[in-house]
Amino acid sequence: RSSTQFQLSCLQQLKSIASESEINRSCIENSEAVEFLASVVSISGNNNGCDDSVNEALEILSKLQISDQALIDLVSRFDDLIDSLTKILNQSNHTSRTNALILLKSIVQVISPARLMAVREDLFLGVVKMLRDKISIKATKSALETLIGVCSWGRNRIKASRSGAVHVLIEILIDCENERRVNEMALVVLDKLSSCAEGRAEIVKHAAGIAAVSRSILRVSATGNERAVRVLWSVARYSATAAVVQEMMQVGAVAKLCMMMAVD
Repeated sequence: RSSTQFQLSCLQQLKSIASESEINRSCIENSEAVEFLASVVSISGNNNGCDDSVNEALEILSKLQISDQALIDLVSRFDDLIDSLTKILNQSNHTSRTNALILLKSIVQVISPARLMAVREDLFLGVVKMLRDKISIKATKSALETLIGVCSWGRNRIKASRSGAVHVLIEILIDCENERRVNEMALVVLDKLSSCAEGRAEIVKHAAGIAAVSRSILRVSATGNERAVRVLWSVARYSATAAVVQEMMQVGAVAKLCMMMAVD
């Protein structure tokens, strides 16, 4: 018990030091403190819990500018770090979940493709849950960036589709209050998922799937236009049943494509 209290006290002091100045944060980043913080998070996965020590460690890690190589080293040294962060995504503490996602986002951008393809479906379930809960714009962007990173590989696109990612992404496009960057990232992920049969099936199955993608054309950004058209192209090429073609005409997808041609 005293050991746990001592650890928590150390973490609180580290957080205080990190909050004082950028120089202090830089010193922490270049010390063994980062490994200590990662070990606290990693151990939590084995204990199936997210106590005060883990919350403090996550908050500090999320504020540090950890180098790519340092992140790679951490994942290599702590094999269960990604699994621990994944478990935290399903906890009730919104702050810890957001901080875990920020760290996870950074990790997936630097680890090897082999390691990325090995991530479990639980990770996608946790990220989708974060999107569904709408904790904050920051959390939503981190979740979308994480999906963009992990869905660069075929197997992961299937895992994401099975985890309900397509449905929540379409709901994001339907929500008119989202900022353009959020909608743009949602379209980037949908484009990736539409390259697999499971993803296209989910788009077609959603009552507003094709309509939401079509509506985004000429409303988000140049990148959003490109991604939305690519999604429609994938659906039209590989899933163009008579019902789908009819729906594309009824919801204005064909008209939007004609407008794109006129603009270009």
